[in-house]
Amino acid sequence: MASREQIAIRQQLALEQIRDVLRKYDTAAGERLRKAANTTDETTVPGSKQPALVSAYLAECVASLAKIVDEQLAPRKRGRPPKNQ
Repeated sequence: MASREQIAIRQQLALEQIRDVLRKYDTAAGERLRKAANTTDETTVPGSKQPALVSAYLAECVASLAKIVDEQLAPRKRGRPPKNQ
């Protein structure tokens, strides 16, 4: 079984990877994540000793990822555009 230290390190790395993806595709995500992490720096990811902040940060990450996926995978309107009268 993995030690708590190893789990915390993997969790930190995963949150950093999610943060990097979000900042790549959504420029406003940095500000929302900064507020969720309750810090002044956009690059800071909450540590494992702050479970409430990690939960809030993770929830904001999931919401931002869902928004990106919805925008990218939403079906495009097909056919001719309506005439403007």
